[in-house]
Amino acid sequence: MIISMQGNWTVRVKSKDAAFPQRFVVSGATTGNGTHAGTVGASVAVTGAQWSIAIQHDPGSGFQLSDTKITFPRQSGGNYVFDIQSNDVGADQDFNDLVLTCSTPATINDFIVYGNVTLYSGRCIFNPCRRGPFVIETAAALRDALKNPRLKDVITRLYPERVPGPIDPNPPDPPFKPVVLDLFNEATRPQTVKAFQRVEASSTAKASKSAAQADLAAGNFNLITTAQRSAPAQSVASLAGDFELAKAIDGMFFGCEVDPAPNVTLSFDEYDRTAAELAGGPHTGTGPRRLLGDAITDMNGNYIFRFTFDMTLPGLEDAADIAPGEDVMEGEFLVQEKFGMIKGVGGGNFLILARSAEAALEAAENAADSMASHNGVILPFPGGVVRSGSKVGSRRSKTMIASTNDAFCPTLRAVTQTALPDDVNSVLEIVINGTDAAAIASAMRLGIDAACRDGVVAITAGNYGGKLGPHHFHLRKIMEGNGA
Repeated sequence: MIISMQGNWTVRVKSKDAAFPQRFVVSGATTGNGTHAGTVGASVAVTGAQWSIAIQHDPGSGFQLSDTKITFPRQSGGNYVFDIQSNDVGADQDFNDLVLTCSTPATINDFIVYGNVTLYSGRCIFNPCRRGPFVIETAAALRDALKNPRLKDVITRLYPERVPGPIDPNPPDPPFKPVVLDLFNEATRPQTVKAFQRVEASSTAKASKSAAQADLAAGNFNLITTAQRSAPAQSVASLAGDFELAKAIDGMFFGCEVDPAPNVTLSFDEYDRTAAELAGGPHTGTGPRRLLGDAITDMNGNYIFRFTFDMTLPGLEDAADIAPGEDVMEGEFLVQEKFGMIKGVGGGNFLILARSAEAALEAAENAADSMASHNGVILPFPGGVVRSGSKVGSRRSKTMIASTNDAFCPTLRAVTQTALPDDVNSVLEIVINGTDAAAIASAMRLGIDAACRDGVVAITAGNYGGKLGPHHFHLRKIMEGNGA
């Protein structure tokens, strides 16, 4: 599994306890990219706005990804530090085969956000991942909630526009807007505001370009005050004493299954409040935003996100983002932590067979770009392109659910029964998931058309004999406009 990173970090091999060779690979960085040996004590300085790191092991058949999980960060001396633990295909599950320690200087302008993401399914009216505020996140859940007279009365009072009549079971864009019942004022609890002051530097200390980051070290600032800023109470607060309502809601957490959310992408925004919000109105989410970056959860749903925001320059954060009575310049920091889910279709795919790696990549990128904005589909792999396509099952192991699609791997021609023409030297795969088969077929038509470029010999698709699921996407029918 790949771990996403932001900013400048030093990556050091902390420990190794494995029989298989180990290594780690840094990609997408400004400096520090490449393959690095899993030798204890080895380290590399990595810089870049957004990059990734993966731990790999070689069980004898070539290097492959290890399972990885992260520890939550801590401050050690003048650095923020966390570990990436890995587990290879060996019999144990101890996650100590190769352990990397990532460290970065703790400065007044650097912020580390970390947490856990879970997914839920089943007959859930409210999001079961937290018990307050109570959140209804789907049209189906709202329909069920309105069947309860007490809940219907509350929702009608707080959200009258949401109960005008029959609810569309397939609401159009924009997506369903959650209904929030904040019985215990969770959303209006005071926010903590901290004020820092720089420690006066000694007369012998002179600023230099190399010392700029050290000058911003957290140790060079004193915490002056910590204050609580209360947010305006919402109308739902009047329901806080309704014990019977709370009991009714608590009894609705039935039939829900909650699991970790691995490999989920989280987007982080810096948010400036609207004039209405500054005046005491409720949060609307319609103010200006600035994307800070993305993070990907590990196998347990844990994530770490780092961003930089210069707190030392007066007025850098919008001076207009100050409500009456506030004596600090600050913005709002948002992360999308809840995701609505519906049943969909996964596994639409096609393979691009090209004469060269350059031609395959150009065709794949064109295909991915053409499908990226298509309604109802996503391309789940980074950049939309799969470098190493897979097939269902394995020829050598009955326990593996997937393995390399060797028939379409040019470098395995000598040791397997190939399905490739002689002039094909590179193959890339595009995988498409969607809300339904029709959306996937429509997107595939666009992508295949965009991939037909010079240097591409053929377009084909993986055929798994019905083992992948009930949906089949026949490329000729799709290109003729007859759907899947």
